[in-house]
Amino acid sequence: QHFRDVLRERHGEHCLVTGCTVLAVLEAAHIKPYQGEKDNHPENGLLLRSDIHTLFDLNLLGIEPDQLQVELHPSVAKEYGYLIGKTLGCAHSHPPSQKALRLRYEQFQRQLATNM
Repeated sequence: QHFRDVLRERHGEHCLVTGCTVLAVLEAAHIKPYQGEKDNHPENGLLLRSDIHTLFDLNLLGIEPDQLQVELHPSVAKEYGYLIGKTLGCAHSHPPSQKALRLRYEQFQRQLATNM
């Protein structure tokens, strides 16, 4: 709960991918998967709608680390295609960790390569 609250303060009360403002469905997602309390750093977190969080965790949704743009695995593009190319809705003053995003994006790209 504390990690989620910190992300709400940092980024506002909306999904950084969809813009959804329904607090009941917004979750704190770890960019670098959670392995302990040290991973609860605000730069390692994104506030995401629950379904987007699941897609992110399954590497079906990737965030290109330089432009912060959303990419999708083809298996979910029919349902979520409207998100392709969207820019992550975070303030320039509070960007997520480039290092963590780059590592996560590499995982997304491996997922693409194995399922194509």
